[in-house]
Formats: sequence, structure tokens, C-alpha cells
Amino acid sequence: MIIDSHAYCFEALDSPRGYSSGEEHLRWAQAANASHHQPAMRIPDGEIGPSEVLDPAGTHDIDNLPDLRAILERCRPWVMEVHHVGSTSVPGLAAKPILDIMPVVANPGHGENAVEPMTTQGYKYRGENGLRGRFYFDKIVDGRTVVHCHMYPQDHSDVRKLVAFRNQLRTDSVMARDYERLKRKLALKYRDDRPAYTDAKGTFIREITELALAELQDGQEEEQ
Repeated sequence: MIIDSHAYCFEALDSPRGYSSGEEHLRWAQAANASHHQPAMRIPDGEIGPSEVLDPAGTHDIDNLPDLRAILERCRPWVMEVHHVGSTSVPGLAAKPILDIMPVVANPGHGENAVEPMTTQGYKYRGENGLRGRFYFDKIVDGRTVVHCHMYPQDHSDVRKLVAFRNQLRTDSVMARDYERLKRKLALKYRDDRPAYTDAKGTFIREITELALAELQDGQEEEQ
């Protein structure tokens, strides 16, 4: 199915993550991948082309997507909560049609227990995949990655960092636009080099995350 110039693959309605109707499935797919108003980027010059908001009334909760709910339901009692992170979690920010989600477990043992129920939902377990303490999964449909899943114990520093970065971009539209311009520039420069693209974003992400954590700390101290 083609939505917003992208091809999407859906599970059968009678699958473990099925929906009550095809119409509902389509609505949630739009919400998951495009209700944040994902602009279309022109490949030749990196400029943003015309696009329209698929969910202008904001009727879908991007923090309560079916993927998140399904993990909570299938991975009980190991998974405590699941966060929608990454660019698709920021309304209005240009993003690839790949969800980044972050399940949180109480401890590494619970993470190990959650691996099997995650794989029954179509996720491939990749181990730490370069980040110590992480349980990393991805989901690939017809050769295309559709979900990156970063599972962490609740006391892992990346839990606070990923949420802080997301929340900072959600509340600061200027900063979000700066990040979008950087991503467009780097996407053109490193079009065929995904690792280099990711590394090049690192400085900006670290700076904004540090700012967000500092502001959060200041707020907590004022409350005390």
C-alpha cells in the first residue's frame, strides 16, 4: 500500500497484532508514519516538497501506537513501559518511515526474558549492537526495516537521554527545525553511507541532550 509516497507493508488482520478493520489499520499506519507531518524531501537538492498532514485534527496519539501497546501486552511482566522516540516522535519533523521505540525493563534479567516474546512479534534480536547494556531488535518486512527497537534497563543512562532529546525537540520548534536542516544536509552528503550519516548527527544530538538534561535538573532543584 502506498501512503504519502512511501510503500508500507501490513500484517494480516488476524495476526497477533491485527486490527479490528482494514480502515482502522490504515488510520494507525498514517498516524505511526505520517501524522507527525512528515515532509517529502526532494533527492536532487534536499529541499522539502509539498505535503499535507494526514491527521490534521491530531486524533491519533503518537505515544500510544499499536506497536507500543503490543509489546506491553506480549512482554508482560518484563517490559514496564514503551516510549516512542526518534524523529517520528516529534510532530512536524521530517523523518524516514521507520519507527524508533524504546521498551524499558526493570533489570537486564527482565530484558533477557523479554527477548523470546519480542521475537514472536516479528522482531529480530541483534544483541547489544554496539551499545553496552542495550537489547537491540529490528523488524524487517519484505527487505525493508520498519522498526528499530532499543530496549534498556530502567537505570541505563540512555533511557533519560533519549526521552530528554525527544521532549526538547517537541517543545522547541526552532531547535527542531535546526535538526531537520542538518539531517537534510547530511542525508545528501552521506546518501550511501548510513554509519557516516549517523555519526555526523552525533555532535548535535549530544549538545541538545546535555542541554535538556541540565534544564531538567534545574527544574527538579527548583521544586525542592
